[in-house]
Parts: sequence; structure tokens; C-alpha cells
Amino acid sequence: MHAVAAVGLAVFLVVTGVMHFLTPGYFRLLVPAWLRRERLLVAVSGAAEVVVGALVLVPCGRPAGGWAAAALITCYQASHVDALRRARPDRPRLLERPVGAVARLVVNVGRHDGVVQFTRADDRQHGTFRAARRVGP
Repeated sequence: MHAVAAVGLAVFLVVTGVMHFLTPGYFRLLVPAWLRRERLLVAVSGAAEVVVGALVLVPCGRPAGGWAAAALITCYQASHVDALRRARPDRPRLLERPVGAVARLVVNVGRHDGVVQFTRADDRQHGTFRAARRVGP
């Protein structure tokens, strides 16, 4: 992962993770009702973002941190799909309307794709995880 991209992703993850604890009410609203346990999920996901952000920041942790970031972003798709399911055109907030919910999905897919592409490039550049894939002597 390119150093500038890694630092940007790390800062984004750490700041977002800390915000889970400073403004938990906002993040609880993002948890789909069918998942329940909003407080626990917000705390765990906030802590996970801080840890993953720290991994991405440290060069030796970037491969694992990059894949962990991609996994976190994938998990958050549940929130965006749920928002699309509940979206209505007459809602006052843009993100509660279908166009806003679709935008959330698209941005999250793009974020996921970017993280995966940077992490794959880093794997190729540094030979990370090759030993696990090697077959034979």
C-alpha cells in the first residue's frame, strides 16, 4: 500500500473509530434494527477501526491492516443495504432518500475496492503472504 494512501486510510479509520465513542448515538442509528445490540456493535466496531487504523499506519502491519480494513468495510455494507431498504423519496434528509442510500452504497463499494487494490499492490510489491500460497519445495 502506498505510504500516502496508507496514512490517509489510517487517519480515516482512527478518527472514525474514536468518533464511535464520542458520538455513539449517531453510529447507533446506522446499525440495522434486526442486528440489535447497537451499543455493543458500535463499541466493538469503533475499537476495531482504531486497531485496524493503527495496523495500516505501521508499515509492517499494512498487509494485515489492509485486509482487515476491507473486511470492516464489507461488514458495513449491511448498514447501507438496510438504509436503501428503508429509504423513501419523501424523507427530509438526502441520505434517507433512495438516491442518497444508493450513493452510500456506491461510495462504500468504491472505498472497499480502493483498499483491496492498494493492499493487493502492496502484497505484490513486498511479497507479503506469498509463503502461504507457495506450493511445493
